[in-house]
Parts: sequence; structure tokens; C-alpha cells
Amino acid sequence: ILFHFVVCLLLVFVVDHGVRAGLVRDRLRAWPLWVLVLLVLHGVGWSFYKGSPLPKPVAYQALLLGGLLVVARWRVDATIAAMAGSVLFCAWLVRDFAQRPVDPARSPVASSFVVDATVRRVLQDPAPLRVLIDESAKLPANYGIVTGIHTKMGHGATYYRPYFDFIRQDWTLESKVNDALAVGWVLARRDLPLPLETVDPVTGMRLYRRPSAWPRAWLASTMPDLARGAAVADTVQWDEYADGRLRLRITAPTEDKLILAEVAYPGWVATVNGQRVAIERAATIGPAALFRSIPVPAGTSSVELRYRPFARVPLLPAALGG
Repeated sequence: ILFHFVVCLLLVFVVDHGVRAGLVRDRLRAWPLWVLVLLVLHGVGWSFYKGSPLPKPVAYQALLLGGLLVVARWRVDATIAAMAGSVLFCAWLVRDFAQRPVDPARSPVASSFVVDATVRRVLQDPAPLRVLIDESAKLPANYGIVTGIHTKMGHGATYYRPYFDFIRQDWTLESKVNDALAVGWVLARRDLPLPLETVDPVTGMRLYRRPSAWPRAWLASTMPDLARGAAVADTVQWDEYADGRLRLRITAPTEDKLILAEVAYPGWVATVNGQRVAIERAATIGPAALFRSIPVPAGTSSVELRYRPFARVPLLPAALGG
């Protein structure tokens, strides 16, 4: 939809420039024909490449272009008229696709985003541990977004540079980077030197556990024990983990700092027992101060983090040396 919208806008500016430069007057009869031919070729080629028929959207686009040329012939501002026409075109296109029945057998979601026994096992875990998708799994890059599991690599057109610099310190399976990121699960279709949790008999997917993974959140005082692989007391309980909201309950014997294996990105605000507190940057593995750190008092506390990008809350410098 966005691609067609951009194409329409580009055609608008071409037509508008032609009208203002006087290039369209003498070729008004021949020029639209070639544009329509190109649109048809574009639609056929795109349909062949994507496997989805687009003759109707191409016809809409052709009608829109014809209307733009009529507007240009009348010496009206083609840019403004075409902007409105493009919006109407996109709305029409969305309505058309929304009403079109979907065949589940032909949908790529049915075969590429199967929620099997391994994924269900991950989703049942109350602790939101991250999942490393092995290359042998052959899963789509956005598999985690569709199924709801937290993958280490995520999926997007770009990576947040501090996060990428952190994970590229060590790409090995048993790296301390994976430990600090709470990568507690690995999805693969091959044998790995890790404890096998479960195997889906239909898909053949295997779920492995990484016992050395740190929790998704921990107290700073326990970090030395975590770094050497020693057992630590379970002092953090997750109540909610959503895209823009995190809620935890902490039990600290003394005043401490809560470290979360979450990127210290601007826009997050935190409260402890209902009182606003500052979020600091914490360094764990390596020099990068990537994670979030929140001061907590002794005893049991309720911690909540919300994403408020317009709150203008500054992040403080590193709170913990790596």
C-alpha cells in the first residue's frame, strides 16, 4: 500500500512539473498511454514476483493518473489534488484487501509461523527469557513478533547501535553476552550441546535451555555471583511484561539497584512504590552501559516502567562498572 502511495506521489510531481514547464501540452495524448503501459507492466511483474494478483490496484492507479492529467489540463494545482487522490486511493485499496477472503492453505503464515510445542513451552515460562533462534531452525526473521516470544535479534530494518555493539562482542552460543541478555532458550533443528527441553514431533523443532542465562532482572548486589555462575536467590517476580509497560515485585535485604536486561533507551519512566525515580545506565559485560538500573529500598517494592517518549526524562550515566 505504501509502495503504491509513493508511486502515485511521484507520478503527481512528474505531471505537475510537466504542466508548469509546458511539456505536457503538446504530448498530452501520447504521454498517458506510455505511463499506463508501464503501470500494467509493473503490476504484472509485481504479481509474478510476489504471487499475489494486483490487476485491480493497478487499474485504480491508472484511473488516478488519468484524473490527475485531467486536473493538470484544467490548470489546477495538480499536487494538492493528487495528494487527496492518493489518500482516497490508499483508503480504497485497504478496504478492498480487508474484504478479500483469505485462504489459510495458501497463506504463508500457516506454514512459516507455526506455534508448536516448543513455542508454547517458552510462552508458559513466567520469566520472560529471550530466545536465540539457531540458523538450523530456518524460521522467518519476524517469527518472534508474530508468535510473541522474545528473540535475541528481534526484527527490524535497523538496529539500535548500542545494542548491536553489545551483542557483537561475542557471537558464540555460550557467550557471557547471551548470559547477560537472559537468553535462556535456543530454538534449533540440530543437536546442540545444551539440555534438551522438548521436541515437537510434527515440526521437528527442538527447544534447548541455557542454564547459565541470567534472569531478565536482578539486583546489582547479586551480579558477582551471576558472573561466576553461582546460584542466587529469586528476588524478582514479574507481574507484567508488555511492549510499553513493565511491572515487577522486588525483595531486597538492603538498599540496592535493580538491573534490567533492557536497553536504556530514552523515553522510559520508572516508579518504585508509586514514586518517580530516575533510570540510570548500567554496564554489565564489557564497557557499554546498555542496561537500565533503578534504585530500590530495602524490603518488598513494586516497580513499574512505562514508555513515555514525550516525558523528556533524561537517562543518568552508568551506575555499575562492567
